[in-house]
Amino acid sequence: FASSATFDPLKAPLSFDNSDDAKVAWAFREACNGQGNTIDMSGKSWTLTKPIETPNLPYLCLNIIWNGYWKNVEYKEKGYWLTVHNLKDSTWRNLGLVTADSGIRIVCDGSSSRNVFDHLRIQGTRVGFSYEAIGNADVSRNTWRDCEWADCERGLVVRGPNALDCFVLGGSAQGCGTGIDFSQGGSNSCVSSFGLSGNATGILVNAGYQLTVSVTSAELNSVLFAVGGDSAGGSGAQGSFRLSVLDCRSTPILGDFKTGGSVQIDALKNSGSINL
Repeated sequence: FASSATFDPLKAPLSFDNSDDAKVAWAFREACNGQGNTIDMSGKSWTLTKPIETPNLPYLCLNIIWNGYWKNVEYKEKGYWLTVHNLKDSTWRNLGLVTADSGIRIVCDGSSSRNVFDHLRIQGTRVGFSYEAIGNADVSRNTWRDCEWADCERGLVVRGPNALDCFVLGGSAQGCGTGIDFSQGGSNSCVSSFGLSGNATGILVNAGYQLTVSVTSAELNSVLFAVGGDSAGGSGAQGSFRLSVLDCRSTPILGDFKTGGSVQIDALKNSGSINL
């Protein structure tokens, strides 16, 4: 976008309120007045107590830069820190978010696709990153690259019958109730070179969806790979899952596949018993 601009919260013209919340709110407000703008939060670490929600525009291209992989945003209140509507064609990178409640929520009632989330680390939340398609809204071709979810009740959640073609490339889930929750979305998706450690459920998938998973390391997960949710979308009641697991340093339980779906295991090394 030729008219795109960068907004740094540290440069907010707010003589009446010098708080982190006011500076960040100013940057989001200004950036959402156009398309293709960038918010640069890399100048410091931020302690925030007020949630941010973007306007419900039909389309929003918004890039965000943070300053590292560890704690550079701490959110201390309840609910989601950041809610964004109809995000599209955007890149976010280098976030380290710590919060005792929930992290990021992207909501789509139109179209939200071709976004890249690069090196995001979200820790200590009820829901780390929720991507939600309302009704038949199109959410597709979104990529999480080298992202990490730690100590979350649910790490990455994708919801909606048209929430398709998710790519989770690299990264890990550690100490989560559920690392990746595709139980209500995520048809025709790919999880590649992902690590799972100490999760109650590593990856929860929908009974009717197609999914390819490559897990590079897995240890101390109660259930590595399980089916939950309904069978909306995808291929109906017949799910098809292709699973590759390398370097399992604990006893994985792969299943419970009671829906008639098929499971193909390409490689399973250093593991104990398998329950399918």
